[in-house]
Amino acid sequence: MRLRFWIKRLHLYLALLAAIPLAICALTGAMLVYQTPIDNWLNRELAYVTPTSSQLSWQELFDRARTVKPELNFESIYRHADPTRSVEVWHKNDKDEWTGFYFDPYSGQFLGTRSWNAWHWRNLMPLTVTLHYSLFAGETGRYIVGSSALVLMLSALSGLFLWMPRTWASLKQKLKPMVAKRWRQTAYNLHNSLSVYFLPVLILITITGVSWTFATPVEAILNWMTFSKPAIKEEPHVEPRIGETTLSLDKLAAAASTEISLQVDDPLIIQSIRFAEPGNAAVTIGFQDEKQLKYYSKVLNPYSGEVIKSQIPATQSTTKKILSWTGALHYGTWGDLFGSTSGQLTRIVWLIGSLIPIALLITGIAIWKKPALLKRL
Repeated sequence: MRLRFWIKRLHLYLALLAAIPLAICALTGAMLVYQTPIDNWLNRELAYVTPTSSQLSWQELFDRARTVKPELNFESIYRHADPTRSVEVWHKNDKDEWTGFYFDPYSGQFLGTRSWNAWHWRNLMPLTVTLHYSLFAGETGRYIVGSSALVLMLSALSGLFLWMPRTWASLKQKLKPMVAKRWRQTAYNLHNSLSVYFLPVLILITITGVSWTFATPVEAILNWMTFSKPAIKEEPHVEPRIGETTLSLDKLAAAASTEISLQVDDPLIIQSIRFAEPGNAAVTIGFQDEKQLKYYSKVLNPYSGEVIKSQIPATQSTTKKILSWTGALHYGTWGDLFGSTSGQLTRIVWLIGSLIPIALLITGIAIWKKPALLKRL
């Protein structure tokens, strides 16, 4: 009984400690489940085009971007698998602020720009991402969010311990979200049943969130558990050659496609071409599978077309394979693996699951304010 008393106190104080950041993360997390369609709708003049004939090549599109802003060094060019989507060319300045340049992939028409960090209603989703990950408080906010996710996980597990029926006969009754005559009693019933039904979703959301904030220790733990070697963080480097012309982006993309086709049987789509930081001429060709759940890449020497580094999911360490699923598990998009219908179903479940912490906070306060109910935990 003494153990139960202290776990009850732990459950209560953990919830009170992280109530505000958890409420913020719950609301923003629910929005981010449908981040892409919401963002595209808010910026539909930039995001969508009318398909006509064949699309322009990578080099032609990149040349259009350099014509629009010849003074900029672009970071990447991104082409969507959806034929109705525009092509995005991205620039990052010295303050790590991103600006996107949008082009019609069929005509090459410049559609406009968008500053990712600007306070504007069209940037609702990028601002929501920042609020969700760091509370607009930089590195400090990021650790507050990660710690709050850890608190939620501990609170959920302690709540499960308190919920566990003392006899098997009472298990069936405890699983029913019963409506009582008094609203506080109903809150008590909902607090118990919702936390149990959505516990797997909450655990997955919190574990993946914690893995992003505390990436280094989490990766070290996974390496130890899976006997994986620590990943080499150093990026491939190609020294720029003054006066020497690089191969066209289309030739580099073709070289990367040829090599990756020898290693991967599944059909892949070139998703992006990324340029290294100034002082490094390496070019990365990014690929995705048809379900857009796995990412592949080839890093090339732009002068010779030689592949100097590969990222193939099947050849990665067990740790990297596990971590590659964190995004899909955090936002509920993993259902796409089984088809679009399954993908929508998991998104709906994750949308509801993201809001459950708010319901638990509200019902928890009702229990807290009623000592008789608190004693029943």
